[in-house]
Amino acid sequence: MFRKLLHPTDFSECSAKAFEYVKALCENGIAEEVVLLHVVNKKRVEAMAMGVAWFGETALEFEEEFKDRLIKEAEEKLKKLSKEVKCRVKTIVCYGNPVKEILRVAEEEGVSLIIVGSHGRSNFEEVLLGSVSEELVRRAKAPVLVVRRDVKI
Repeated sequence: MFRKLLHPTDFSECSAKAFEYVKALCENGIAEEVVLLHVVNKKRVEAMAMGVAWFGETALEFEEEFKDRLIKEAEEKLKKLSKEVKCRVKTIVCYGNPVKEILRVAEEEGVSLIIVGSHGRSNFEEVLLGSVSEELVRRAKAPVLVVRRDVKI
């Protein structure tokens, strides 16, 4: 039923928990292929670049160098993760708005299920910070499995 999975990851603990579901679906023959995706968040890179501009390097130079470094690190991390999956794997690193890029890749790749981790923030925090998982549930054409982190009381 779920021929091709998409697992967007930010390499957090929440994403790692969602990745366990990805591996289980592959190991049990439910999925044939996985697309591992990381989106380097453009707004965060730009914010960092503006802060560094005070230290002599231009914001534009730093932004480009920082972006390239984050992309390279993400490619290495995805390569490592891909070795843990027992089916075909494709890795993709993009730069931009995480929700828009995840939706674009999901559409282009024709995925049948998106598996994403959720930080499980309160509704108030989500209003202030936004929620990638919530936005994906609302806008994705494919079903979305949201895996929440363990909540400690």
